[in-house]
Amino acid sequence: MNRLIFEDKKVLMAYVTAGDPNIETTEKLILAMAEAGADAVQIGVPFSDPVAGGVEMQQADERALASGSTVDGIFDMVARLRQKIDIALIIKSYMNPIFVYGKAQFMGKCSQVGIDGIIVPDLPYEEREEIATNCQQYGVAHIPVIAPAAMDRIETLAAGAQGLIIVPQLNIALVKLVKAVSTLPCIISMDAPTTEEVREAMSLASGISIESSVVRLTALHGTNCVGHVKEYIAKMKDD
Repeated sequence: MNRLIFEDKKVLMAYVTAGDPNIETTEKLILAMAEAGADAVQIGVPFSDPVAGGVEMQQADERALASGSTVDGIFDMVARLRQKIDIALIIKSYMNPIFVYGKAQFMGKCSQVGIDGIIVPDLPYEEREEIATNCQQYGVAHIPVIAPAAMDRIETLAAGAQGLIIVPQLNIALVKLVKAVSTLPCIISMDAPTTEEVREAMSLASGISIESSVVRLTALHGTNCVGHVKEYIAKMKDD
């Protein structure tokens, strides 16, 4: 089953750091987001030395690691979730945890538990072959993030994309160029969008990926965050 095929549906995706504040709460969060109408969830693998994302994301990684979050624990959580939900689930991980786990083993486990795609923010396009063979072998889509700095080679980057293409922020020119060279869903990534920005992103592209809103709510409410996150996702979906 390819859960990354959304037909003409506008996609609402959200990001959560696995293990923040603990893996049990993360599991409840993902289930609640699915119930609230999220079409996809990015599950962040915490890393001790993140190079992408702001302070909030770094602090979420620190809290998750302190809670004992591990790659195997994340895979076990996804396996449990797959008994209850059928939305697209995407792993977002730096290359180091994948390399340490073993690239083939990591992708094989993704396939086994029901992960649909993977985003590796610190893997340049020129080094995509590091995981391309393993992704293809196990049917895990390697999803690229195409930034404005890559405007002069969008066609090349889009040609190697699988599943989705993610574009950071509301860059109208970049989205138009991506849509001109690829039929894959183009998703706009935003940190903490307003309802107006969500509507604009939905009208411009195939959907939106909300990056830090859930992280903020989790940091604010801790283990009591599930209801707040569910309410937030439902509001973004309805608007």
